[in-house]
Amino acid sequence: HPRTMLELAPGGSFRPAYKNRIMGLEDTVSAFMLYSVSDIPLPILSGRNLFVLPSADCFRRIGNRPLEESPLYLTAARAHPGGVPRGFIGIFPALSETTRAWEDSVTGNRPGSYRRFKEGITGRMENLVKRYCPELGRATACVDSSTPLTVRDFGNAPSGGLYGVKHKVGQYNPVPLTRVKGLYLAGQAVTSPGILGAILSGFMACGNILGHDRLIKGLLACR
Repeated sequence: HPRTMLELAPGGSFRPAYKNRIMGLEDTVSAFMLYSVSDIPLPILSGRNLFVLPSADCFRRIGNRPLEESPLYLTAARAHPGGVPRGFIGIFPALSETTRAWEDSVTGNRPGSYRRFKEGITGRMENLVKRYCPELGRATACVDSSTPLTVRDFGNAPSGGLYGVKHKVGQYNPVPLTRVKGLYLAGQAVTSPGILGAILSGFMACGNILGHDRLIKGLLACR
């Protein structure tokens, strides 16, 4: 994440205006997530994901809605690659503000109030999955759940955003070249979103190091 890069660089490496811009970047939404296993195969999830939209406008104010009004994304979980699904992961978008009361805590050392909050959220997620997709609930059991704080700590994402920095009109994301000699930025936060964006940013960073013409010629030679 670009903000963690600032922490790694020596003091005075960047101008205050650049640091303020990086610190002000808006992140993508976070989520509450449910991890379940099943005693029986779940062929309904083979080769597909399920999307549950409680209302036509549920993507408005995404993450800033009660779980019961939030969209739900369900994807298969497998014990072995290519096997029949034997569980699922449920994702409910949520803002990082939902867990702000415990933002000074770390994984493995959360207070009791956080654990009670998480247990309540987990129970609500289980009930919603059973309501929306009863064919999944008969033989499944929750084995774990996560919150925006979990995403923050395990994904090294300062605000717990699922996909790091957001790409949107009006937000000027960083470019590969920096003022620090030998330091180049790459990743989905730099040029465009997702896996393809991360690949393109790596290509651009390498172009700054090796020369864009040289890199393009090498790429064309692989055709």
